[in-house]
Parts: sequence; C-alpha cells; structure tokens
Amino acid sequence: SGGEAVILLGRGQDQEAYAVKLFAHAEGKGRHSLEAREAVFEFMQTEDGRRTVLPILDFGAVSIRQPYLNYFEVLPFCSEGDLTRDGAIPFDRLVEMIGRLNESLHAIHQAGILHLDLKPENLYHYDGRIVIGDFGVARTVEAGFTYTAMGTDGFRAPETVLAPTAGRAAYILGPYSDYYSFGVTIACLYEGRYIYEGMEPAEVTAAIRNSHLPLGDHGDPHQEQLERLLDGLVQFDPHRRFKYEDVKNWLQDHNYRGSFDGDAWPRPFTFRQKKIRSEEALFYALTEDADAWEEGCTFLTEQVFEEFFRSFRADLFSAARDEAEVYGGSDPDTGLAHFLKTLFAPGPIVWRGQTWESLSGLAGRMVRAKSPEAYGEVLQKRVVSYWLEHTTGIERNEQNLQLVKRIEEAADAWPKIACYWFGFAFCEDRKISTCGQEVRSLHDWFATAFSSPKKFYAEKGLFEGLMDADKGAAVYGFLASFGCWDRLRPVLERAASMSAYDRFSTLFVMLESIGESGKADVHPLRAFHLKYGPLAPFYWTVCLQQQKQVYKGRTPAGKRMVQALEKVQLPEPGPVAACREAMETAKKCSEDVRLHMQGNVFLASSGIFEGADIFCGNVQGYFCFPFLGMEAPLILEAVLEENAGLAQEPAGEK
Repeated sequence: SGGEAVILLGRGQDQEAYAVKLFAHAEGKGRHSLEAREAVFEFMQTEDGRRTVLPILDFGAVSIRQPYLNYFEVLPFCSEGDLTRDGAIPFDRLVEMIGRLNESLHAIHQAGILHLDLKPENLYHYDGRIVIGDFGVARTVEAGFTYTAMGTDGFRAPETVLAPTAGRAAYILGPYSDYYSFGVTIACLYEGRYIYEGMEPAEVTAAIRNSHLPLGDHGDPHQEQLERLLDGLVQFDPHRRFKYEDVKNWLQDHNYRGSFDGDAWPRPFTFRQKKIRSEEALFYALTEDADAWEEGCTFLTEQVFEEFFRSFRADLFSAARDEAEVYGGSDPDTGLAHFLKTLFAPGPIVWRGQTWESLSGLAGRMVRAKSPEAYGEVLQKRVVSYWLEHTTGIERNEQNLQLVKRIEEAADAWPKIACYWFGFAFCEDRKISTCGQEVRSLHDWFATAFSSPKKFYAEKGLFEGLMDADKGAAVYGFLASFGCWDRLRPVLERAASMSAYDRFSTLFVMLESIGESGKADVHPLRAFHLKYGPLAPFYWTVCLQQQKQVYKGRTPAGKRMVQALEKVQLPEPGPVAACREAMETAKKCSEDVRLHMQGNVFLASSGIFEGADIFCGNVQGYFCFPFLGMEAPLILEAVLEENAGLAQEPAGEK
C-alpha cells in the first residue's frame, strides 16, 4: 500500500507473475500528471527508456465500486525486489551504481520528465540491471511548479516543500530537485537504512538547512570522498547543487568539489561556538532567534562582517560596508536584513529573528495575530518588497510587487490597517468575522454587515470599527484587499476633522462605491442607510408621527410644523446620495419639531410646557437618545435594538 495506490500480485494468461498498481481513481489526476504520464509512456518506447525505466506493460481502468473507475498499470514482477533489500552497499559497488543511475536520471530529464520521488524503494533489480520505477507523481519539466508538495518526506528537495514564493506556497520544481533526492538515496544505500532514522524533526530540519547528511562512522577511507559528493547533491540552494555534469566529474575524481573549490571560505566564521563555513549556514545562524539577530546587528555596525570577508569575498565585504554606512547608526535592523539577502539570496523573509518562507506564510501570521500592528515594522521598513526584488529562485510577478509596495506605503500612516490588508491579500483563506458570522467575499460582507441593526451597533461591533480606523483595522484591511484602497484612503485622511454625523454619512457613500465596483449587492446597505444609518433619526421621527400622531401643535406655528411633518414623503431605499437629498425635507421638519417642543419629558408629564409650540403624547417621541452627536427620538433606540413597539405613555396637557 502506497500513498496513492495499492500494489497487487497477479498472474497473466501465461501464468507469469506481474505487479498491478491500482490507483485511487482514474479521474482527477490533473493536467500536469496526465502530461507526465504521456511523456513517460513515450520515453519507454525509446532505447534510453527501455534501458533505464521499469516498463509499464499495460494500463487501463476497472470499476471496483460503482460509479468510480480505478486506473491501473501492469508492471513486471521484480522477484529480487527493490534496493532496500541490498543492505549497506560498499563504496566501490556504490560508485558503479551512482554512475549508472546518473545516466538514467539524465536520460529521464532529457526526455522532459521530473521523477520527484527518487528513493531506494523506487529502484528495482530488473533483467540484470537497476532501473527506476514508480512515476506516480512525475511532472514534466515545463510544469515547473505545483501547489501540492510532491515526493516522500526526507527525500524531497527543500525547494519542493520550503520554497520561498511570492504568493501562496507554489513549490518550485526542476531537475535539481531529483538530484537532491538522488543524494539522499545514495546516503541511504551506503548506510543500509533511512538516513534520518531515529532523529528528531528539529535535527532533520537542521541537517537539511546545513546541507549535510548525517552519515555514521564506518571507518571507510573513502567516506570523506563520498561526503563531498553528498554535500554537493544536497545543497539547500538549488543553484549551488550538483547536477549531471558534477556527478560525472566526481566519478572521475572523487575529490571533486565543483563550484565549492572557487568560493570555499579559507577559515570559518565563529558564531555561538559554532564553526560556520558557508553563506547559507551563516544566514540561518543569524536568523535563528531575536538574540542572534541582535548579535548580527552588532557585527554589522562594528565592521565584523567587513573584516571577515575583506580578504576573500569582495562582494560580501562591499555589501557589509555599504549597509553599515547607510544604516549602521540609525537603523541596523534594516541594514542587516539587506546584508542577509546579499549573503544568501534564496533565503526566506527574515526580520528580528522571525522567519517566513513566503508571502502567504507572513500573511497568515498577520491575520491570526492578536496584535497585527506588531508586524507593522516589517512593512514600514520595506522588508517584503526588498525581499521580492532581491530573492532568487522564487515565483513572483510585477503585480504582487506593486501591491506590496502600496501596502508598505499605507503602513507609514496606518500600520494596523496595512497589516490586515497584507494578511487578507496574501493569506491562503481570506475570511473575517462580521456581525457574528464568517464571510469570505465582498458580496457576503455587505449581506451580513447590514442585516441586523442590533448586531451592527453592538458593543465593539461593526459601527465602532467603521467610525474608528484603529479599532476597525481588520474591516478596513479586508475591504482594501479587494482593490479599493483608493476609495478608502481619502475618507481615512479626512475622518479626524469630520463630525460624527458627516463621517458616518461619508462612510456610506464610500462603502456603496466599494460594493458597486466589486459587483456586490448593495441593496442591504442602502436600506440600512435610510432606516438605521445617519438618516435614521429623521426617518423614524416621520414614521412615529404618521403612525401615531404623537406630536401636537399648541400654537399656530406649532400646528404648521406638525402638519408639515405629517406631509413628508419618505423615499424608498436607493442610492445613498439621492436618498440623502430626498430626506432633506424630513430632516428639516424633524429638526423643527425637536427645537420647538418641550424636550423635558419629566416636566411635560406634569403638564408644564413653558411656552413650547409643540407637545408630545408618547415618551418615544422625545429627543433624548444620543446618536452621532445629535439628539434623536427614543423610538430610534428601540428600533436599533430591534424592538420597535411604540410605548404609550402620554404626557397629556392638563
């Protein structure tokens, strides 16, 4: 039983034994898998294919459980099994096998195929030779990335599971990925066991990061020479990794070191009692934690890096000197971040001892953080855009880069909003809790946000967030992630100088524009704007009078104002600007009533009106509810609590 199929032993009509590989389904393997399958079949028909690959003798589909079809392949039964049965293979025999497998792997790559699951279990004794089998996760060379990690743990190349990427995790693939697996496979064959057997996950990660496999002490005089080959094959940086020609050179000269001969450090860099001999190892040592980062800043400002690299690496010497001159006195953190990118260009995003392998990894951390503004400095210091522009071996595009730069610019004034914006723009699953529900789309946000006035105005609810950019940073970041920052920014810039009423009114204009540009249904917002938004005090004053006639004129002037209120024509929910214009009469009449009635409910209940033109016969008509810096009728409080019943408490005139 394997990860995607089971292997059955069967017999053909000739009574010969065969292996039948039965996959889960015929459908759903994906375009890249099918392309690779076709390429493998074509390669098998060539002379190189017959020499290097375990042949597929037949294939098809069988229905085991309706209505599904299971794809199957028929292969030779290898009675000698795979190479795991051979135990520890001595150096001389291993060298011979390395030569043959190197040629086989090269032939496969020349045919445009990436195996992506090379390991001893997939190397078979067949017809007197060793062949490569199990192309179940193979890809074509043209399909240079995948969104699903391929291969087997421990044998996978680091770029297929840890590759820095510009957006979501897109694992970078290439012939160099198979050569990494080749290196681990050789080590396992030499040891006669899985090379990481019995090791803790942290130890395995450290070995991968340090580009060195933990061979046991065999007392073999050739082990050091083998380690030169293995160190070249398992380089973390795929651009430094041994490939076909390097393996051929090593086979001719076991002391061959490839590009390492030219740029090997003449002496180690000592850090935390460790002897470090490569750029990659130094990069990860300096980014291990916050304390290591602080030491790195000190090394930069005190010219330690300059002095170390002065005699043998002019590029790193110049980089350390330049960053120290520009940032050493004022901002050593940024200087170190820039120097580290020069030191090890494929490295992930790093800042003050924290590491993120991709934009999506950093984004996920931001949206999950209780205090996302703590990441604001990463954006304000332009760490992410610098990483995108100077990292090698990543999948990136200009659109992502420009978006990151816009977010970083916004972080100067609104770091908290910028963090949420970045988080929602690049995280794997964009979602936000709104009025007690999780929403993922702009359409669902509008439908949920304006569905219940009680939830909207609840303590620490959406109203408070929209009116206060700091408290509502998540909301503004979520909206910005849909490409509407140019509509949000002007409102945020003017908000502090606006009255609460004007700010709330402007928000509805802005949100309506955002909804329309994002093809969302804005009807819930328009209905809310009229009945529960900034126009609500005037809307419900008119409704109360027209339904209950609670206001009475005591003087001719008062009677005219009450009659005018009763004649107001309330509009239907519509475009925000038009609705505000249509409600101007309602607003004026409502204000006239408020200013000319006895506003003290306690005096009015005793019949004391002190010359007021209007009196009110219902407590809910009194303008005692504070709303947006105004005095609104108490009926609005009941409406916003979704309890709009009209209390009958007459203040009757005696």
